Amino acid sequence: MVQILPVVVATVASQLLGMAWYSPMMFAEIWVRHVFPGKRMEDIGKGIPWFAFTASGISTVVIAVVMSCVLQSAGDQVWYWALKIGIIMAASQVSHFAFEKRPLSLFLVDVGFDIAVLATVTAVISFMAS
Repeated sequence: MVQILPVVVATVASQLLGMAWYSPMMFAEIWVRHVFPGKRMEDIGKGIPWFAFTASGISTVVIAVVMSCVLQSAGDQVWYWALKIGIIMAASQVSHFAFEKRPLSLFLVDVGFDIAVLATVTAVISFMAS
């Protein structure tokens, strides 16, 4: 059975990670340069992108629920399975980036974030389950 509190905490932690990851102190410049060519951070930061935040939150809840199920069945090997899932997640993005002719730096920022979210979710759920 999936416990709600760890899923909520993992989701909030991942959203906070996203705020930091895509902030000007970390990778915002690289991300903005490639996703919104010719625009500045100030240009794209106007208004609140409710759809993006909602989609991000829902996808993180799904990741947390799945990792909670993985933890229940994998037990001590949860990090082994998280690593496998992370590799699959990263590999599945390669063809998208290649066909879209997106730069390696953007791939590393976005996929690095996905892997960091997976690690955050796994850590929170593992810690709260013990």
